[in-house]
Amino acid sequence: MKQLIKDLRIISVLSCMSFGAPAWSQTVEWMNGSVQGNGCRTDDTGIFIFGDEISYVFSSLGINLSDAGGGPKAMNKFCNVSADARVDQGNYVTDFQQVLTYGGIKTQWGSQASIMSFAQFYGHQIKPFKVMLRNGMEFNRPLVSETLSDKETSVAKANWWCKPNRNPKGHLKGRIAVNGQLVSGGEGSVALSAQTFDIKYAASIRWAPCP
Repeated sequence: MKQLIKDLRIISVLSCMSFGAPAWSQTVEWMNGSVQGNGCRTDDTGIFIFGDEISYVFSSLGINLSDAGGGPKAMNKFCNVSADARVDQGNYVTDFQQVLTYGGIKTQWGSQASIMSFAQFYGHQIKPFKVMLRNGMEFNRPLVSETLSDKETSVAKANWWCKPNRNPKGHLKGRIAVNGQLVSGGEGSVALSAQTFDIKYAASIRWAPCP
C-alpha cells in the first residue's frame, strides 16, 4: 500500500504539471467552479480549466476499507461539482466526454467498490458513468483513466445549440459518488485513495460550427 501511495503521488504531480501542455481550443468560458460534499472541500480539491475541459482533482474522495483493521464495513462518499459556463452563438456540442482517473488495490474476494458520475450541461442530462469493481474481481493498478463518450443526448443536437435565441449562459452540474463495501464471509480489503490525488473527474467537450 505504501508503494501504491508513493506511485500515485508521483503520477499525480506529473499529471498536474502536464495539464497545460497541449494546445486547447476555447469555446466554453468556465467560471465559478465549486465543490460540495462529504468527500470534498474547497481546500482539498483542485479545479483546473484548459480550453473546453474542466477537471476536478480530489484528495479526500477515495476510500480505504480492510477487515484486518476492525473498522467500518462500508464507506460512501460523494462530491457535487458545478461551474458556470458561457458558450456564444455559432457552435454546437458534437461530443460530451467524461474522464474518470483513479487507482487502487482490491482483494479478489470479500470486497467491492464503485465510482459513478452523473452530470448535466445546460440542463441536459449526460449519460451516467459507472466503474464497477465487483466481488470476485481483483484490482491492483496505480493509475487508470477511462473515458465515456456521449454523442447521443440532447446536449449534442445542433438544432438546440444553434437556435438564434439560445441563452449563452449555462451550468455544468454533476455528482461523483465513491462507494466501497466489505462482503461478509471473507477477509477482504479495498483502497481507492492516495495522498494528494485519489480521483480525478474531467468534463471535456467537443464542438463544431453551426450549419
